[in-house]
Order: sequence, then structure tokens, then C-alpha cells
Amino acid sequence: GNSLVTNEAETFISAHGAHAGLIMFWAGSFTIYELSRYNAAQPMGEQGLILLPNLARLGLGVGDGGVITQPEPIIAIAAFHLVSAAVLAAGRMWHLFRAPTDLSTTQGGAKRFNFSWDDPAKLGVILGHHLIFLGLGAIAFVEFAQGWGIYDPALQAVRAVQPHVDLATIWAYQTSFLSISSLEDVIDGHVVIAFMLTFGGVWHILVPPFAFARRLLVFSGESILSYSIGAVALMGFVASIWCASNTTVYPVEFFGPALTMKFSLA
Repeated sequence: GNSLVTNEAETFISAHGAHAGLIMFWAGSFTIYELSRYNAAQPMGEQGLILLPNLARLGLGVGDGGVITQPEPIIAIAAFHLVSAAVLAAGRMWHLFRAPTDLSTTQGGAKRFNFSWDDPAKLGVILGHHLIFLGLGAIAFVEFAQGWGIYDPALQAVRAVQPHVDLATIWAYQTSFLSISSLEDVIDGHVVIAFMLTFGGVWHILVPPFAFARRLLVFSGESILSYSIGAVALMGFVASIWCASNTTVYPVEFFGPALTMKFSLA
């Protein structure tokens, strides 16, 4: 767990790089593997694919009817991930063998990246930067949808989506997000989320945790790890239900038919 790298911020950072490299390698290699066994004559949702459906719903390499007609963008993305994996692996090896394990003893800019698990203010700064990067990702998706376009299952074609940001409509989805049937509403939601994430990131960087948060939360390596795992579990449950239920964001052509809820008493 995180307690293994107590007082070793450099080791913790390099471990992050190694994990990212493994994820990049899996994504790149598995995309190539799925593309090699893809059958255009069979619906993608029936082929047991994982990555190609997600690339297709972003409008990458897919033509009318949800069939991959231009594999070049997909190959380019896979190659980018494989090259990135090699770069991250090299960075991990450099940090492992050349960089000091304790950044508190270093000189210059590297010392800014030192932290301790029992320092709420520093952990808030780290959280803030994570939120800003997530916000930038949401902004990038909005710009991509406007410029390149994403797959619209209603038209069975790729089209550009322009946000109009209707806050009342977005707020109404708080209790019925599974029923979203408009790509414009999806992009609007990402605009709002991008603003919230960016604002929250700046807030956490500038404002240390309040006293009640310091009393309520446990600041240690293992507690931060447990909070993170809990958050990932929650996102996993929400994503799985959404993927199985919403055919606007997860088109039937790519992911198969929507989940049908059936209840019975024996």
C-alpha cells in the first residue's frame, strides 16, 4: 500500500509512472489485437470487443452504420499509446536508479514535489492539480466533439455536436441521467463538469482543508488509498449501469442491446 513509500515521494511518483506505462501498453497492444480480429460483417457489439467500441463512439475510424472503414486513426492512437508506454517506462527506470528517493533533501524545483501523507495542505494541492487535469480532459472532449464530431446512434453517423449549455436541463438529469437521449445534453454536461473541476482544482490549490475536514478525515497513506479505491468503485458501478442502460452514449451497434431489468418471485 501507500505506507510502503512513506517519506519516499520520489518512489511514489515513479510508481505512478510505471502504472501509467502499463496501462498505456495494454491500451495500445490490445487495440491492435482487437483491430486484427475485427469482422466488419458482424455487429461490433457481438464480437466481445473492449476498446474498439469506445474509439468508434468517439467517431474514430467509423463510417455510416457504425462500421469501421478507416482503421488508420485507430492504428495511430494505438501507436501513440505504445510509444508513450516506452517513454513512461524509461522515466520510471530513471527515477528508480538515478533520482533521490527523498525529495525533501533535494535542491531546486524537484523539492516542490515532496509531500507527506499527514500534511492536509500539501495533499489538497495534489488533489487540486488532479482536478484541473480532469477539467482539461473534459474541455478537450468538448472541443473534439465540436471539431471532429462523435458518433450519433440516431443518425448512425459521425456528426459535430455544438453545446448550448442549458443549466436547467442539466440539473434535471441529476435523478434521471440514464435517460439522456441527446448528444448536445451530453456535451453540455461536460462543459459544466469542466468548469466545476477547474474551479475545484484552483480552490484546493489555494485553500487548505477546513478544520472540520481535518477532524473528519484521516490523513495517512492507507486512508488516502482507501478513499481512492472507494471512489473508483463508485464510478465503476455508475459506469456499468450507464453502459448497460443508455444507448445514446453507448450505441447498440458497438455495445450490444441495452440491459433489460427483470424481477420475479420464485
